[in-house]
Amino acid sequence: MRKGAASGKVLSGKDKLVIHMLYLLTTRFADAYDFVLKIVQTFIDKVGSELQEQQCAEFLLIVSQLNVTKQQYNTWQETIGSFMQVMGPARFFQVLPLKLCEFDMNSLTYAQDSRSYLLTIMHSKLQRADIVFFVEQFIPLLKQLEHMRQAVLAPVSETYSSIKAKKYETLIIQIWNLLPIFCRFTSPKLAAAFSSLLEYLEPMVNRDTHGLRSLALKVFTEIINHCRTTRIVTDQIK
Repeated sequence: MRKGAASGKVLSGKDKLVIHMLYLLTTRFADAYDFVLKIVQTFIDKVGSELQEQQCAEFLLIVSQLNVTKQQYNTWQETIGSFMQVMGPARFFQVLPLKLCEFDMNSLTYAQDSRSYLLTIMHSKLQRADIVFFVEQFIPLLKQLEHMRQAVLAPVSETYSSIKAKKYETLIIQIWNLLPIFCRFTSPKLAAAFSSLLEYLEPMVNRDTHGLRSLALKVFTEIINHCRTTRIVTDQIK
């Protein structure tokens, strides 16, 4: 068996595969990224859960930094989605945190710089989505986005921009639309976390804030359906 040159450690079959795939992800094979990414996606889908956390994180970071073409973009997103499924939101966003408030909304590279493209991936790939994660990670982000939206709408503001305000609102709506997914998974603190969301959901229902009344009603439906079949929620209420 082959050993690591520096440490003398015996490499497992998975380690060797990772090394070979990382080689294929170098710029030498840029024209074949679509094919290479499909191989990486299959590998992560099949054995990604068996990789060491650090190894998986470094692999994801390399894939996320690839300079892909328009034709390779969908495959690249699908591959990142496979990492999201395997790692779960907490581990995934430690590696690729959202930076929605850190870049100019009018920048041509905003989607890549801020990683707003991850919001789209989450709709189809998110797994093991603890509602506590939404409360702790996305509620502060939603508050900041709303503050920035209000700031550019102020009539006396030097940065007044109805276009930029609409872009902020679009992000806010995209994030809230993820909430039903988080209501489908069991959480040890589900009752407390959902209770903390009521102050945001009630205005949506009563005043149709950001046009999200139907979303809020869907969230209530999801949480009710989940609670009907989840023993842990009954125990929490007791």
